[in-house]
Amino acid sequence: MCAINPSHMISSLFSPKNFLGALQKVTLAAVLTLPLSGLQAGASNKSGNPYGNGSFFPDSGSFSAIARGTNGFLGVFQVTTSTTNNSTNSLTNSGIASVYAGGEQFTGPAFGTISGSTIAVSYIGTYTYNTFLPTVTYTQSTNGAQIPVYSYSPITINDSVNGQFAAQLQNSYPNQTFSGGGQANAIFYSIVSSNISSTNSGAVTTSSTYLLSQTNVTYDNVAQGCRLTQ
Repeated sequence: MCAINPSHMISSLFSPKNFLGALQKVTLAAVLTLPLSGLQAGASNKSGNPYGNGSFFPDSGSFSAIARGTNGFLGVFQVTTSTTNNSTNSLTNSGIASVYAGGEQFTGPAFGTISGSTIAVSYIGTYTYNTFLPTVTYTQSTNGAQIPVYSYSPITINDSVNGQFAAQLQNSYPNQTFSGGGQANAIFYSIVSSNISSTNSGAVTTSSTYLLSQTNVTYDNVAQGCRLTQ
């Protein structure tokens, strides 16, 4: 009968080789029992659709854009979109617009919305300045000379612009950019004269009355921009 040495059993059980093998089995078991939810979250993010809209980005956020067009048109915009209200006239979607056209700088609000993979921005702006609207009256004297009489009326002129563009969103996380086309319409006012002649007691009176003339200009443009914040 073979006798068993207890001290030999203990030393064999806790030998470095046996201890490392047991540790590897425990580690593997711990990995296999990790919650599946953690793995599924990673897979969902890799699919590029964690927000349910086909991208890594929510529909809300802040965006900036630059639009360049014909005849020196330049627009700079910053807008904030909202997931709760996508109305273009909502205060939650308001932003700012600065447009340069016709040698003037127009400023005003801008509004942005996102629908699917498209961002749309609309904007309005004004350029306001004060001037004087002159009236010149030429009265014929008794010796036939024309005597000018000047009068001025203060006037405020409001040139304006309105426009919009639609652009396709491009997702390359962590960046989201867009590009697309748009159009802007500007209204410019200028002062022109209109001559009126009349006869009064044999004397000829000619009045030069200055009026405002309206000119409409359309600017086609291309817009490019990016997301600033989520």
